[in-house]
Amino acid sequence: MEQDNAIKNSKEEIGKLFGVDYIEILPINKFKFKVNAIIMSPNTIINFYKLFNSFINEIERADNDAQALRIFKQNLLKYKKQFDILMDKIQENIVKVFGNNAEVSLIYKGQVKEIYDKVSQFVK
Repeated sequence: MEQDNAIKNSKEEIGKLFGVDYIEILPINKFKFKVNAIIMSPNTIINFYKLFNSFINEIERADNDAQALRIFKQNLLKYKKQFDILMDKIQENIVKVFGNNAEVSLIYKGQVKEIYDKVSQFVK
């Protein structure tokens, strides 16, 4: 039990270094491993999370106002692009640290995945 807590804490500490909730390192074979960078807590991306929620709420309320919908969706797309660029940079930093032997994935879970999926739906 104590060892499990230590492993969990180390995953979280490594994750915090990169700006994610935690990092999973899984072996693929003798020479390769998979690194999953997990973001699941809204607090990890608090500003974007709040922005996304605000825009989603406004879009849902403005369903009969075409001009307002267009403006909200344009702005939501702009912030989604900024968020995606930030996440790409985080992923690039992880790749730099772990090197060519790592397959790095950035994974959204929980509330972060829900809000990101909703944002993606609105800006299609």
